[in-house]
Amino acid sequence: MNLVPVIDLLKENRKHKIVPHHPTDEEYEMIGRSVPIVCTDLVFVDEQNRFVLAYRRNACARGWWWMGGSLKAGMTFKESIAKIMMREIGFMVPNVELLCVLPHFWSERGEKPREFGRHDILFIHMAQVDEYTIAKIRLNPKEYESGRGLMRYNGTQDVRSAVSVAYKFFKEFAY
Repeated sequence: MNLVPVIDLLKENRKHKIVPHHPTDEEYEMIGRSVPIVCTDLVFVDEQNRFVLAYRRNACARGWWWMGGSLKAGMTFKESIAKIMMREIGFMVPNVELLCVLPHFWSERGEKPREFGRHDILFIHMAQVDEYTIAKIRLNPKEYESGRGLMRYNGTQDVRSAVSVAYKFFKEFAY
């Protein structure tokens, strides 16, 4: 398959200016109840091929999880990953690549009304990191319980279902 026409089309589409709209709570509720939310997620993989996870604070995602957030209108995945890295760990990590795409269904959500839940499409990216890079990670205290440190997930600990599915995919196909 020749990807040049597809790449040219993507470049052409990127020329169009998208003016992001920050929805009100009511608008976000309608969006979340109507269509899946596209998320850009990033998992670090250590030298022993374990996922490096952090403990999230917010109620709907509380637990061991990777870094990530929703893809904002007008952003590329690359731009979204850069924003996530700077917001959540404070520096950039090179050589990020797409690991897999997974659906995830939340029984509740962080925004009101919480009880409606949410359907996300997770574009999970990965970056191999060494111990020096892991030691530099300073988690954003608004997002993570930094007192818990980082977990090296090897497939046996109790984590969110999306984490275990992505890890199985990683073990099977990524290395």
